[in-house]
Amino acid sequence: ADWTFDDSFPDSATFLSSDGGNTLNAYRTKLGNKKQTLGEVLKAQDKQNREAMGGQYNDYAISTKKTKVAKLAAIRRLEHADAAGFDTIQTYLKKGNYLYAFALGIGPSGFYTPEDEKVYDKILSTVKFTK
Repeated sequence: ADWTFDDSFPDSATFLSSDGGNTLNAYRTKLGNKKQTLGEVLKAQDKQNREAMGGQYNDYAISTKKTKVAKLAAIRRLEHADAAGFDTIQTYLKKGNYLYAFALGIGPSGFYTPEDEKVYDKILSTVKFTK
């Protein structure tokens, strides 16, 4: 599939597949504490997600593994999004005072295929920071 790029929101970008299926979302969040490790940042984010919407949803990491993105230490997780009712892949890294996240966005089908995961991995393998 061909992909288009939507960067209309600050600090985020979305790659949209031409077939209207899944997407790749990339975003960054400025951290309040530069000294936090990536693990600490994700632990705090998980707690915040569990408490969102009065705690009525149970979002959680199904699996976690260490990896590299742009030669930087990263964490790749298979996550369950309870409110949406699907599992997705998220890869996180910390660079400077920012948390970067790359997510395989699930389209109307509610699932991703091995081919979608290959495209996701290929895109991540090309990430480079210019500053």
